[in-house]
Amino acid sequence: MLAATGDFGRIKPELGEKVLELRKQMQKKVEEYVESNNDSLTFLELKDLRHCARGMAFASIALTVASQSYNDTVLTFTSFQRYYLETVAIYEYYVLHQRMSILGKTLTEKPRILMELVGAVTCDYEFLRSKRTRFLYLIAEGNGS
Repeated sequence: MLAATGDFGRIKPELGEKVLELRKQMQKKVEEYVESNNDSLTFLELKDLRHCARGMAFASIALTVASQSYNDTVLTFTSFQRYYLETVAIYEYYVLHQRMSILGKTLTEKPRILMELVGAVTCDYEFLRSKRTRFLYLIAEGNGS
């Protein structure tokens, strides 16, 4: 990881691999859903899903390839998290919740919560130092399946 003093660098390769793995898994789900279009959604209805998936892809590429400053890395990682979580939310809405509302069904069992990506990011180095902690990105070990 980068030093918080203005150095340029990239995230650790292990973290980059996890980010790419998360992106590839979600991208595959999105592509399969869009290609099949079993719910007969219009282009406009799929626009947000595609937009978030594209943003997630660009952020993951920037994180693993481009050298950035400390603050830019934090912003890019936060963008990846945001796009990833928005992609998951839109995907789950179309795959699960919209179908239930159309069919008038309720869930018989609680849906599984995706825990692939957890953690918090901050660019406030002084806050981190005051808490006697290091700058961490936490990625759950499970792949969520």
